Amino acid sequence: MIEVLSVVIIIGILSAIALPWYLNMRNKALYAEAETIARGFVPTLLAYQAKTGSFPPDVNNDEPPIGLEAVWIFREDMPLKSPLDFDNQNLGNGFCVAQFTFFGANGSRNTNPISLEASGDDLIIPIGMYRCEGAAGSVR
Repeated sequence: MIEVLSVVIIIGILSAIALPWYLNMRNKALYAEAETIARGFVPTLLAYQAKTGSFPPDVNNDEPPIGLEAVWIFREDMPLKSPLDFDNQNLGNGFCVAQFTFFGANGSRNTNPISLEASGDDLIIPIGMYRCEGAAGSVR
């Protein structure tokens, strides 16, 4: 009986060590999948920018930017069912930035839309910075 109890205790200790590691690896894989999805849209957006001189206007969360309507991946198909947001914002001094923000596990934005750095569990996928008179504007 003591042997069985010892085995159960050892399995419990190993599970306590392995489970957090497994969950962390799973989370990293889901974020990598979200980044891969977002980066798949970048060539189309760069072609749009080459043709028009700017990126598409900013859109609300979980809405496709102009040119991506046919291939857009909505929240229910994204990892963690979290939205992907396209941002096209004026940084000031004649520069605009286009980027994707993946809202992460909590499903809400923790990052300022004109920030170039992610905060909380958000993931920022940069597309490009360009000279502009003014971005198409924020819809927030």
